[in-house]
Amino acid sequence: MWYTPAVLGEGVLFGEESRRVGKETDRLNIIEQLKELKQLKQVKQIKEVTKHLWILGLSIQAALGIALPVLLGVGVGWWLDHHLRPDSFPWITVVLTAVGIFAGPVIIYRWVTRKVEQRLRKEKGA
Repeated sequence: MWYTPAVLGEGVLFGEESRRVGKETDRLNIIEQLKELKQLKQVKQIKEVTKHLWILGLSIQAALGIALPVLLGVGVGWWLDHHLRPDSFPWITVVLTAVGIFAGPVIIYRWVTRKVEQRLRKEKGA
């Protein structure tokens, strides 16, 4: 049988030693490939978690963006009604609450579309 020599350090190996060194090298290559795959999987999982956290943060900010204009309208309207017209129907509160109810979703819609476009541009560029 004819065996190709394997170079190891300064010497040259023939026969069984050459096959043994080749198998060890193959095992080391497989181990390195498995480590690389594991790292790629971890990076993918990190990206997935980051995506979910981004969506969660966007949702929380959107909820606050809808609630705060309404609460602000109620608060300012109540204060104005209390100081300007204490004995009448709270028309200012009703009007400012309605403004908050309609303004909140409009503000959030514009904000969310802008954020999503920025995210898509960022992902496209990366």
